[in-house]
Amino acid sequence: MSRSTVPPGIPEVPTLAPGAQITDRYRVSQLLRFDAFSAVYSATHMLMGRNVELELLHTDDVKAIKRFRRAMRLVGMMRHPGVVLVHDVGVFDGRYFVVREDLTGQTLHERCRLKGMITAAQLEPIAFTLLDTLQYVHDRNVVHRGLTNKNVVFTSSGNDEVVKITNFTLARDLGAVTTTGFGSLDLSPLVTLAPEQILEPETADHRADLYAAAAIFFEAITGAPHVRGKNVAELAEAVMSAPTPNPGDFANMPNVLSDAIYRGLSRDPANRFGSAREFWDAMAPAFS
Repeated sequence: MSRSTVPPGIPEVPTLAPGAQITDRYRVSQLLRFDAFSAVYSATHMLMGRNVELELLHTDDVKAIKRFRRAMRLVGMMRHPGVVLVHDVGVFDGRYFVVREDLTGQTLHERCRLKGMITAAQLEPIAFTLLDTLQYVHDRNVVHRGLTNKNVVFTSSGNDEVVKITNFTLARDLGAVTTTGFGSLDLSPLVTLAPEQILEPETADHRADLYAAAAIFFEAITGAPHVRGKNVAELAEAVMSAPTPNPGDFANMPNVLSDAIYRGLSRDPANRFGSAREFWDAMAPAFS
C-alpha cells in the first residue's frame, strides 16, 4: 500500500497502486476517489476480464462497518434498474470490500457541467427514475445517506439510456469530505447533506435522501446549488441557517415543480414529503 497526499484537514489514508491485487480475483487499475471511510478503484476481474468498481474500506469505526455490512447484504439482494448491481463482497488484508458493476457513462454532475442547466422536460426522466429507485430502496429499509449528482449515473442498456444510483456504502457525516484520485477537495456531498445529518447523523432517515434529491433537482434545473460556501464551515452554516431558495426565482419552470423542490428542501424533515412516491406525485403534474 502507498499513502496519497490529501488536502489539509483530511487524514492520510492507505491506497493501492495500479496493478495491486485484491484477493486472487481483482487487479486495481486506477484510484477514483477516497475519503476517511473508504477508497474506490476501477479494477478488473482477472479471470473474467470484466471491468468493475471496487470499494475498499479503511475505517475503524465499528458503527460504520456494521452499517456497511448490513447495507451490502440488502443492496446485494436488490434487483431494480435504477440500483447499481453488487457483484461481490469480501475481506482483504483485514478490510471489507465491495465490488459493483462498472458504470460507463456520464454522471449528472458531468452532464450539467457540459451542457449547463437542464429544462423541466429533461428533468422528468431523471426525477422519475431517481425517486422511483429511492422508493424501492426505502421500502427495503435502506437509506443512501450520501446521494449527490456525482452518484447519479447515465449509462446505456441496448439503445436506451438508463439512470442508476451508485455508492450505497457512503454513510457520511460532516467530517467525511470526499477527494478525487488527484487529491482535489470535493465539497459536493455537503451541498446535498440534510441539516439533520449535521446535527444527528445517526438519526437521519429516508427523508434525508429526499432532501438530497431536491438539492440535486434544484442544481440541475437552475445551474447552481441551493447553498454556497468556500469551505466546510461556510457550507455547513448555509445548510443550517441560510434562507431556503425557491428554484422558480432562478429559472423558468411550472409553479408546481418549483413548489415541490422547495418543499423537498425544507430544513425540518417533518415538512418534507413523507416518501419518494409522494415527492414524485407532487412533481408529476409539471410534466403533463
